[in-house]
Amino acid sequence: MDFAILAAGRGERLAQDGVACHKAMVRIGGVPLIERMLGILVNSGASRISVIVNEDMTEVREYIEGLNLNAPLFVVTKSTPGPAHSLFNLRNYLTGREFCALTVDSVFLESEFKAFVHDFKASKADGLLGVTKYLNDEKPLYVNVDYNMTVNSFTDTPDVDRWYVSGGIYLLKRMAIDILVRAVLRDDVRMRDFQRLMLSEGMNLKAWPFGKIVDVDHASDIADAEGFLRSVNE
Repeated sequence: MDFAILAAGRGERLAQDGVACHKAMVRIGGVPLIERMLGILVNSGASRISVIVNEDMTEVREYIEGLNLNAPLFVVTKSTPGPAHSLFNLRNYLTGREFCALTVDSVFLESEFKAFVHDFKASKADGLLGVTKYLNDEKPLYVNVDYNMTVNSFTDTPDVDRWYVSGGIYLLKRMAIDILVRAVLRDDVRMRDFQRLMLSEGMNLKAWPFGKIVDVDHASDIADAEGFLRSVNE
């Protein structure tokens, strides 16, 4: 499976909290976010990995290219207005029947991610979205589902009893690329707009609940992510 890591964000909220490095280089348990994620993807059987970083992230690009990975790796340097445009710029590297896109600041358990990928391969769904009940995002996207975990809406506030929060992890069939192109042509820059368009165009999307996904946007999230991983390993 092809994997795409969206790492072109500038990490402005982290910078406001006094974190000097680029978000992709924030260390969780001593390991940069980007290196941790690349390791998880390689361990999950990646056939190819593409990463997008913005034009100010020379240090990040050089770090990524210096890693010794057991999978083909492609790094695209381009500043984009938002994550949907970032994924659009990686679309030519997503050549298989299915692919996985992830935001670099999502911290989750490798064991859960492997189960997530396994279940998608056995699923008839057009897309499987990583979700969580853990809420640490300032502006979360609520994923509302039925009793079969089929997604029926994406909202900025929870509007049903069965809701989760988007975790920034997406397993999608290739048809999603065509919808992504239409989203970009509409100038949708947010992943939530792309997700809503997939649903409105009839894609069968399912939600897959992770126990916890930490979105690293603030300095306090670093300690949260480290505590989460430490508690699992103890």
